[in-house]
Amino acid sequence: MRSKKKIFPIILFSISMLTLLTTLAIIGIQEKNKSPLDRFLETYNLDGMNLKNVIQTLEATAAEAEGFNASITGSHLILSDQDESYEIELPAGEFYLSIAPYINQTHPCSNHNLVTCRGEMKSETFHVIITDLDTNEVVIDANYESTPQGFFGLWLEQNKNYQIVINYDGMTQTETLFTSKESNTCLTTMQLA
Repeated sequence: MRSKKKIFPIILFSISMLTLLTTLAIIGIQEKNKSPLDRFLETYNLDGMNLKNVIQTLEATAAEAEGFNASITGSHLILSDQDESYEIELPAGEFYLSIAPYINQTHPCSNHNLVTCRGEMKSETFHVIITDLDTNEVVIDANYESTPQGFFGLWLEQNKNYQIVINYDGMTQTETLFTSKESNTCLTTMQLA
């Protein structure tokens, strides 16, 4: 009877150690199988997100990670730091536009930097109407709130002519835009009056 009591803890210990080693091996394999991009995204707490969620998260983040840069063109999201750079293709047929309406102060911008671009009107609500000029169809008629950085972003169909109308507190501004892979993704010229 005594020998069974001595063997049981040894068996339990052996099973526990085997389970631990198996778990560590699985974690090691998973870590080894991560792509360099996955590891890069993990470094900046962007892992596990799809591309649109990465962009939305970066657009809304006011704190800048030192050395980290994220910009967006008509065709790619470009992520980089001091050591690495990645270009991630945007979804086919889609165009990301970031808008910073203003009253008094703006800055010139062509391709939006999701990390460093700052607009004047932070955490404000705007009524946005976007019309497809080729079909005269209203594709967006909604309120958007600017981020703590003063921008709000939206997805549009690529290779379209649009009219953008922004209303805020009795002021308005209208602009037209064509959404190609070569188009600007940062709209900072809409002065509300």
